[in-house]
Amino acid sequence: MYCMKLFLSICLFWVLSIPSFAGDKENPVSWKVTVQATNKEHTEYQLTAKATIEKGFHIWALDAGGDGSLINTAIELQTPSVSWKSDTWASDKEAHKETLEFIEGPVFSFEKSVSLTRVFSIAQKTKKIKGTITYQTCNESMCLPPEDFVFELDLP
Repeated sequence: MYCMKLFLSICLFWVLSIPSFAGDKENPVSWKVTVQATNKEHTEYQLTAKATIEKGFHIWALDAGGDGSLINTAIELQTPSVSWKSDTWASDKEAHKETLEFIEGPVFSFEKSVSLTRVFSIAQKTKKIKGTITYQTCNESMCLPPEDFVFELDLP
C-alpha cells in the first residue's frame, strides 16, 4: 500500500509540474532601450527601443492594422514633463505587410529586429525616465499573451 501511495504521489507531482515547466520558456523578444542627448544643454534627447525577435516570431507594428483586434506595440513614458518633438515613432525599417484570412484588412508586423526612435525634451532637473513597452509576440500558429517591458534610464 505504501508503494502505491508513493507511486501515485510521484505521478501527481509530475503531472502538476508539467505546466510550470512549459511556462518557463523564455520570451522570444528581448528589448534594449537607450537614451542620448541631442543638444549640449541636455534638454533634448533621443529614445531608442530596439527589439530583437527570435526566428519564426514577430511583433505587431505600432499600427498593426487589420480589424482592430490586434495589439499594437506601444511605448509610453511615465515621466512627467516629457514633451515629444514629433507625433510618431520612427522605425529603422518598414513593417512587413500581409493579409490574414481570419482578420479583415492588411496587418503589419516586424520580424528579426526593429529599432523605434523618438525625440523628446524635458526639464533640466529631471535625472531619470521611466517607461513601458507593451507588445504581443506571435508565430504562425499562435500569439502569446501581451507583455509589458518596463524600463528606467538615467539621463546623460
